[in-house]
Amino acid sequence: MKKQNYDYCMYVLTALFHESWTFEEWEKEKSTLDMEYYEWKDHPSYQTYLKLKAYPSQDTSNIEQEIGQDPLTQKYSKAVTDLFNQGNDLLTDLFNILNIIGLKKCTAAI
Repeated sequence: MKKQNYDYCMYVLTALFHESWTFEEWEKEKSTLDMEYYEWKDHPSYQTYLKLKAYPSQDTSNIEQEIGQDPLTQKYSKAVTDLFNQGNDLLTDLFNILNIIGLKKCTAAI
């Protein structure tokens, strides 16, 4: 009986593993807002940021390479990604804003 239970468990685990790789049509309809993990570059706000940085021209191809090395953009990207992935925390948001605008963290006022 013990071997039969083991064989059945292995069969079920194998079937579940292979079934987990199949996709239903409704799973492909997942929008950006439904994703479990927020990736800033896949979100429409990234395109808006590119257009803002490229203003007044609408050519964002050169800007995309420049902002990849811009420390302010990296700070903003990390702050927005953390906000969406970890939730809203007032203290973290305050420190992120102070960091982005270039002010040092001051804990005396808090």
